[in-house]
Amino acid sequence: MRYLCLAAAIIIFAGMAVSAQADVTIKKKMSFEGMMGMGGNTTEETEYIKADMSCSDKIQKATGGLMGKKGKETQDVQITRLDKGLIWNLNVGKKTYTEMPIQSIKDMMNEAKDAPDTPEDEEAPESDYEWKTDVKQIDGLKAINGFECRGIVGTANGVNKKDPSDKMRITYEFWGTDKAQGRQELEDYYKAYAKLLGVDEFQSQQGMDKMTQQYSLQFGGLFADKIKEAGSFPIKVTMKVEKSGGKDQEGNEEAAKAMAKLGGLFGNKKKVEKSADGMTTILSTDTEVTGIEYGPIAGSKFEVPTDYKKK
Repeated sequence: MRYLCLAAAIIIFAGMAVSAQADVTIKKKMSFEGMMGMGGNTTEETEYIKADMSCSDKIQKATGGLMGKKGKETQDVQITRLDKGLIWNLNVGKKTYTEMPIQSIKDMMNEAKDAPDTPEDEEAPESDYEWKTDVKQIDGLKAINGFECRGIVGTANGVNKKDPSDKMRITYEFWGTDKAQGRQELEDYYKAYAKLLGVDEFQSQQGMDKMTQQYSLQFGGLFADKIKEAGSFPIKVTMKVEKSGGKDQEGNEEAAKAMAKLGGLFGNKKKVEKSADGMTTILSTDTEVTGIEYGPIAGSKFEVPTDYKKK
């Protein structure tokens, strides 16, 4: 499943061979928070691209919940070699690594594609909410981490069909640019990756796990054209999900208070975040590019260190 998510996260364009002019290093940071910060974590990632090779170095730390104060950093390094058709996952602490053929990912994608999501005689479940969506471009330019960006914002408001007091709001904001240095090298690399996987087009869900994907689906394809207008290279993407009312509201609030009291014993005293109209934030995500460097990267960055043992 992890490798299917990896395939879903790569940026896809029409299949082409790699024609990179230089090496590129991209630095990103990501954050996730549940209600009152529960389950929160931050990730700092440095991605190195050199022709048909890449290396992703991620450092993740828990920031919320009972373990928020005691959270330890974990490091995840993944080397992808399109030239060898291999992916290596490195365990930095134990100095071990595993090897995965890219062909295996292609096989899993084909199996997933052929498998029906629901039985043929069963219709997909209908949403409990009636949704109204609005997507618009934000006026003007905004400088984000040194990049000149244009933005779009989407809002989806849902009302429970059986209980009008049960409301949900999803706010999705995208800031992108078409002037990022190294963009062509990245596009060339991911086009080659797509070609190796045998796909012509694949919708990116960068930085989203299954839980956040279900909320972004409310916007359907409304973002596609607006993203092109804003600048299709993403610099900052945020999403917030808020909720109010409903028969489970009282129970949720009591549970939140209990978790806050227990979390305080571990140094986590974050309060429930509410909007001006009384809606409670149940989750939020933030992904942004903090820098792009354009210059030579040593070939050793894309090799398994000699003192690592294969598992």
